[in-house]
Formats: sequence, structure tokens, C-alpha cells
Amino acid sequence: MRVPFGVVLLGALAVFAGVLYLMEGIVFLEYIVFGPVPSGDGRVLAGILAVAVGIIWVAFGVAAFSLKPWAWMFGVIMALFGLFESLVTLLTTLSWEYAIATAVLPAIVLFYLNRDKVKQAFGLENELV
Repeated sequence: MRVPFGVVLLGALAVFAGVLYLMEGIVFLEYIVFGPVPSGDGRVLAGILAVAVGIIWVAFGVAAFSLKPWAWMFGVIMALFGLFESLVTLLTTLSWEYAIATAVLPAIVLFYLNRDKVKQAFGLENELV
């Protein structure tokens, strides 16, 4: 089956985000230094976590390109986390504007991933999801 354009876009953005996280992790691990970087304040742990997150995002992007069913579920879970984050944003900033701004993209992604054609592309047409 042909990969829908929106899935290609989500996959490309995920790979791009993964590469950025990998670069950030490498900088935090001080393998590449773009300027003075103080050490001893948790940067190594932050670097390890950033590299791990980068690997996860790249894996998701590649899985989305190849229409793996777990990539659909990962996208839905991340969109739900994004909506939860917008709720936390509302509670911490007490600003509807910021909360709505942070909820728009996850809501669009969640809506898109639950369209019938997209679910069929991932091979989930018979699932009760």
C-alpha cells in the first residue's frame, strides 16, 4: 500500500527531531563542543537521555515510513501525551492561549491518525482501536 502523505510528513518530522535530539545528546556528552560547556551538573545524564530519545524518534520515523502498526500506536500515545501536556500548561500558566497553542498540533495528529484511510494503511482496519 502507498504511504499517505501525512504519514510521510510525520515520519520526516520524527526523523528530524531524532537527529536534533542525537546532536543535543552528543553535545551534552561533550564529544562535540560548540562552546564552553560546564560539566558536573547532570549534563552526562541529560546527554544519555537525549541520545535515547533521539534513537526512539528516528526508529518511529523509519517505522512510520514502512507503516508498522506499532508506529501508529506510538503516534497516538505521543499525541495523547501532547494533549496532557497542554492541560498541564493550562494549570501551570493559567493561560488559555498557551494551552490551546500547545494542544493544536497533538489534536491534529490524533485526528489524522484515527482516519480510516490512515488506519487501513497501517493495517489496522479490523482493529477496535
